[in-house]
Amino acid sequence: MAKAGLRKFIFIIFIMIFAITMVSCKNGISKDKGMFVTQWNNIYEGKNIRFYYEDSKSTYMQNLNTKYDLDNKVKDSKDDLEKALKIKEWVHTLLQYNKGTFIGKEDAISILEATKDSKKASDRDFAIVYSETLSSIGVYSRIGEFRAKDSQFQKEGSLYICEVWNEAQKKWMAIDIANNCYYEGKDGFLSAAEVMDKGLGGAKLIGVKDAKKYISKNNKFFYSYTISIDNTKAINKKSNSFITYIPSNTLPEIKILNKYVEPTIFVNKLDIFKGSPKIEYKDDKSDTLATLILMKKDPKEDKDGNLNFVLGAFKDSAMIKEYYVSINGSEMSKVNKYIDVAIKEGKNIIVLSEDGKTIVRQIIIEYKK
Repeated sequence: MAKAGLRKFIFIIFIMIFAITMVSCKNGISKDKGMFVTQWNNIYEGKNIRFYYEDSKSTYMQNLNTKYDLDNKVKDSKDDLEKALKIKEWVHTLLQYNKGTFIGKEDAISILEATKDSKKASDRDFAIVYSETLSSIGVYSRIGEFRAKDSQFQKEGSLYICEVWNEAQKKWMAIDIANNCYYEGKDGFLSAAEVMDKGLGGAKLIGVKDAKKYISKNNKFFYSYTISIDNTKAINKKSNSFITYIPSNTLPEIKILNKYVEPTIFVNKLDIFKGSPKIEYKDDKSDTLATLILMKKDPKEDKDGNLNFVLGAFKDSAMIKEYYVSINGSEMSKVNKYIDVAIKEGKNIIVLSEDGKTIVRQIIIEYKK
């Protein structure tokens, strides 16, 4: 290579390195630091989970319904699906999607009050408003979160949607309420589970003007999918845990940008997301193994550079009262329902046993400061 060509080549490489460095500094995110799962022998494979859905007759739901005259808005609807589509359009007369908006409210009434003037709301705000207004008129709904891979390094790491129970098709219908669209396949509306199966490229996007642009912008979010076990506004919830689907042969992510995931049960199959909310739950004691659940404690309780978590074990839709845990090779110690666990810099090995002898679960988390 001639000297002039070599100098030009070196200059281009320098510019590229400089640009990458500037972008990294601007984002303030380093992939060399964070919380990484390196082993997760802790995938839930059962179906024995009880989900909870909102009661339209609760005081809060009745107040929401009355305040916005919601029953009247859907009075001529022939079924729940038509109600859901009418409320979808009504929500968009009140809110305008702005991904970067942060309102910090947790209920529909507070969000709608806070956005009276600007109307700007995030996808999460849209999902809360839409799900709660549907619940207030007796339509089964739940909030779902599609999440990107490496979400702890993404400024926009997730997309919140809603799912509405479609009795005619006996399945959930996924609605991207913020983008005012939903998904269809050959046999009708698609659930979030089906979108995960097919991918955005395998779905017909209803309500989207530019499908290629929508897919390009949102395709990164379809790496995992999360729903709450308890979908109510109750003060004393029956469960604070979530279910998250991740593809087979991949590892869970428990760190998101600026926070940690909620107490979560990870699955590799989508069957658990398909059940009808109208079927009465019966505990058939079918779970064969307990499953570890981690919950991040208040950051104020982090000490000595460690990250403090609470550890529990789940089986047959409830937390186990007694089990055994080994941390980083220690002897098995008996646990009464919960135990505090400090995630230290480096490798952290957590082992679960139900009898104190047989290992049934093992996870390894690496913490890089």
